[in-house]
Amino acid sequence: MTLTMDKYVGRRNQSEYLSKNNVPAAVQLLLEKLDHPNEHSVLKAVDSLGNLGEMAAPALPRLIMLFLGQSIYLRNVVARTLGQIGEPALEALLPCLSDPRADVRLQTARVLGWIGRDAIGANDELMRRLGDPNQAVREAILTALDRINE
Repeated sequence: MTLTMDKYVGRRNQSEYLSKNNVPAAVQLLLEKLDHPNEHSVLKAVDSLGNLGEMAAPALPRLIMLFLGQSIYLRNVVARTLGQIGEPALEALLPCLSDPRADVRLQTARVLGWIGRDAIGANDELMRRLGDPNQAVREAILTALDRINE
């Protein structure tokens, strides 16, 4: 079996095939696709990484770079993927709570809430951020704390 798996599936469906079958080589292939110049291709790779859950943890540094980028749409898709990766994403996510952009802090709090009880390690940092100057961020932090501590 080669990484591209051209014999078995078309190029268009490679990442979907790999992620559905939890093939560990998928992470490396999908990491390469994160640098594709076409945003649609990047979005599909990010989505496929989310399907791998915790197995996609090696992609966290690159996913955080995309999360902190300028594309709000891409940030939303990456946020969902970070939530699907779960607890392994905590260490990479916590510094994002102090980003100067309110939309990044908001989305970070939401992701931590999506992770739920597995994000218990974020409790202290979330508590420190309850004084955020942005009301939507404060509300997202409260929601995250509720979900984490259910």
